[in-house]
Amino acid sequence: MNRKERRAARKTGQAGGLSQSFSSQLRDIGDRHAQAGDVAQAESLYRQALAGDPDDIITLHRLGHLTTRTGRIDEAFTLLSRAIGINRHVPELHMGMAAACHAAGRLEDAALHCAEAARVRPDYAEAHLEQGNVLMELNRPADAVASYRRAVTTRLGYVQALVNLGRALYGLGKPEEAIEAWQRAQAADPRHPLPAMNLGIALVRQGRHKEAIEQLQRALAIAPGSVDVLTNLAKAYVAAEDILQALQTTWRALAISETQDAKAVFVECLRRFRFTADMPELRGAVARAVTDAWARLDDFNAAATDLAKHSAALAQCVARAVQAWPRRLSGDELWTPSERAAICADPLLRALMESAPVCDLDLERFLTCARREMFPIGGVVVTVSWRCAGGNENRRMPSCSIA
Repeated sequence: MNRKERRAARKTGQAGGLSQSFSSQLRDIGDRHAQAGDVAQAESLYRQALAGDPDDIITLHRLGHLTTRTGRIDEAFTLLSRAIGINRHVPELHMGMAAACHAAGRLEDAALHCAEAARVRPDYAEAHLEQGNVLMELNRPADAVASYRRAVTTRLGYVQALVNLGRALYGLGKPEEAIEAWQRAQAADPRHPLPAMNLGIALVRQGRHKEAIEQLQRALAIAPGSVDVLTNLAKAYVAAEDILQALQTTWRALAISETQDAKAVFVECLRRFRFTADMPELRGAVARAVTDAWARLDDFNAAATDLAKHSAALAQCVARAVQAWPRRLSGDELWTPSERAAICADPLLRALMESAPVCDLDLERFLTCARREMFPIGGVVVTVSWRCAGGNENRRMPSCSIA
């Protein structure tokens, strides 16, 4: 029980504070269970406390919060309405009702309850912040800006309010004011990643790529496992035309979570990049991009084929096939057993062959030489059928059929 709640309790005439009563002891034990995640036991104790003291606004508030969390919104409304009816001058009760309204999708009512909490206690920074958040959901960014400004005036250096203020200002087409808000947030808490990330995004859009990358690297040092930071850093590298860094950064993001945004950036990097050496760590992601159709294969087929050809085993076999062309090499001439095994196990080559015609002339010549070979992949036999480009022959492009 905090001091604000004790003052509220004294206003209801509960002498000495609830902590001295059996009901308050039950509630305090319930709080400990709630903090430990034992919601059922916490609820049981809160209800026992209310049985002994039905007008305890603190327990009503606690139970209202718990029922909101567990999706029993109508019950939460009943409990919180009772508490407000007993004492409507406790701002936390209005914030509890705002949370219930928000959970029920009643955003206008949620905003009104936040406003009432702030009216009861004008220095209640959290109420101003939450009112701004709800107003943003209601697509009222100008009103949200006013709420966020009240929050940061009430509590200097309120990082979350400054971050959200910047977002609202940016959405209103005021990037310089947004940047100033994020800079204030960064000064208030240099270890918070969001100001740096948002600054990086804004600076990229202003063409200030070096500064943007510095901010995003700063954010990444604070939150090294953030997919959002990694993806936005990759976008900054793309804007700065450092595609190799962008590709490697996006691969790190994909290793954490294959979000749609990260996939899109990865494909954009591939579209702009040509491999001059093997990058084994990327082969799996490129294979998934092909197999799962992260984009049209035509957009990045050249890069995917380049990477496939830079496999050490495949590169040697392709070189043999090209050097001997137009003579078609036998299997023993084309590859060693270890090279054959490596090529058959290559997920990227298999993905390319299964997804579209292979349009690289050198790779086609290798496949022509290998046309009668059977490729056992994962216990499934794959037979290569083919068509070579060039000449006057009407031949089929390489594809895969599973027997």
